Amino acid sequence: MNKWTIKGYQPERDFLLVCDWLRVRLATSLGLDGFALDRWETQFSVQRMLGRENNSALVFEADKIVGLIVAEGPDEFHFLRTKDVPELFQLMCKWTQERIAKPFCLWSASDNTWETEQLLLQGFVKQANQCCCRSLVLQETLKSIAAPATYQILDVPITEYSWAQQQVKIDNGCFPWANSTVNSVQALLEMPSYRQRFHKGVISENGELVAFSVLWIDTQNQLAVFEPVATLQAHRRKGLAKALMNTLIRQAFDEGVRRFLVGSYSDEAHATYQSVGFTDVNYIDLWRWQT
Repeated sequence: MNKWTIKGYQPERDFLLVCDWLRVRLATSLGLDGFALDRWETQFSVQRMLGRENNSALVFEADKIVGLIVAEGPDEFHFLRTKDVPELFQLMCKWTQERIAKPFCLWSASDNTWETEQLLLQGFVKQANQCCCRSLVLQETLKSIAAPATYQILDVPITEYSWAQQQVKIDNGCFPWANSTVNSVQALLEMPSYRQRFHKGVISENGELVAFSVLWIDTQNQLAVFEPVATLQAHRRKGLAKALMNTLIRQAFDEGVRRFLVGSYSDEAHATYQSVGFTDVNYIDLWRWQT
């Protein structure tokens, strides 16, 4: 293990290095020639990802980064590696265990048998929770799904405080860990790949925003990602999310997008995306290490 060095993440030293490394990893994992999102936006994502805790670190081999330990919360970590090497994985586990000295969680792709073996060897136990990423390659014969008559699908003008405030309510209601604010919602406007026309919401008959979604477009690779898709609890099971996604898919398809991705975190969301036409790509398992 002497060939690797772990250094705590320091923004002023490591920021651009991590940005570039993540861009290469993402492009490679998607089988793309290049990742078209703007460099500044990647930096913005890195800031959000690494800024939550002080438990993030880089793993170096000589002067080259080969791994990243990211704390998603006080007891939830992601390990990213350029190599599937047992000693490297063990080193990253050991560093995390020593750092927090309490049970913590890791996410791992279900089809990664190598990592599954290593997790078991390190004393991790698979949890029941699963997140699934789903993908759909669209055909021009996509069936139209309309919103119920008492609802309308419109652009969400987040430049206006009241609209941004309504989105915050939905965001935090559906994703309590998001800690959304009006400022964080309006910060989307500064992201180069953000398109107002791909940020749509469902409006109830009393003018309330009750659901919304943002579709992020990578035109170079004809790829789009739904992040997020959210509906207020009181307005679920009415087909709003399906109609909203269908509208965005049709619009993006007309502009050349051919591959759509969405991540689901619950059985309810899972069923909704399947009904739109999404099919499974992979599952991600949650593992917990016990002291």
